[in-house]
Amino acid sequence: MNNQSANPDTEFIKRVHVALYTFQMIEEALKVVVGLSYEIIQATAPAPISFTFQPSELNDAALGTLRKLYGRVSKNQATMTRLSEIASWRDYCAHRAFHIEFMSRTNEKYEAQKDGEGLAVVTRAALHLLEDFGREFTALQGTYAVVKEAQTPRADA
Repeated sequence: MNNQSANPDTEFIKRVHVALYTFQMIEEALKVVVGLSYEIIQATAPAPISFTFQPSELNDAALGTLRKLYGRVSKNQATMTRLSEIASWRDYCAHRAFHIEFMSRTNEKYEAQKDGEGLAVVTRAALHLLEDFGREFTALQGTYAVVKEAQTPRADA
């Protein structure tokens, strides 16, 4: 029997890891959705308007920046709200969770700051967001295909 898996500290850190992986996937999904949206805007901007975009602009963008960029290309207010709701949890995992875990070994006030159940709830919410981004990306791919087809010279023209 593995007693380590029953250790509350180990379970807390496992939940932090899963949440962090999920938040990272949200960042990647935002990059893809924003990037494809930019490609559509670039392809359809009428003269004399010029819109240029370099994918490298998104490579190292932080979650806060990606949220702002997403807000500029999407009217999906529900998704924006849900992104805002999970942002504090992402910061908790990325900047405080390991400190809290370490300090809780010698100071009980830190033990109270562990919220393993909250991490499980926010991870499920983040997974639902990823599903939403998947659907949004699929719709954008359809739009992109239509735009590209409209720009392709026809042989019968």
